[in-house]
Amino acid sequence: PGDYPATASSESLPTRDAIVSALRDGRHADAANAYFALPADRARRILPPEDAMALADWLAQGGYAKAALTVYQRQIRDFPESAATASAHVGAGRLQLTVLGQPAAAYQHFVEALSLDPDPATEAAARRALAEIAGNQKFRVGVR
Repeated sequence: PGDYPATASSESLPTRDAIVSALRDGRHADAANAYFALPADRARRILPPEDAMALADWLAQGGYAKAALTVYQRQIRDFPESAATASAHVGAGRLQLTVLGQPAAAYQHFVEALSLDPDPATEAAARRALAEIAGNQKFRVGVR
């Protein structure tokens, strides 16, 4: 992604074990560098859902919104049945709403998160975000 540089050469692509090990050791920057050095097709399903979420959350907190969105979206694509997928939708939606200025896309993520029977905290976050979007509408839908 445009906001996070990749540093590995194509001759020495990182392995899944190296990326996961870096994440679990708290070396998030090393993990992100290795992850984004991979061609997109090689990154498919490379991280278990909990590790993908840890990387995406770290990127989001560090101000790498586009990179974080990429990881959230890959989590959604690669593991649609995972318990972490509702959280990935909320993470992606939150970035699209608050950082990237894409409320319509964010709305879709929050609605999808709610359809996945999320845990209570994820459900609450999605509902708060939907309320925020509704509050920002110029014209209220269904309100007289």
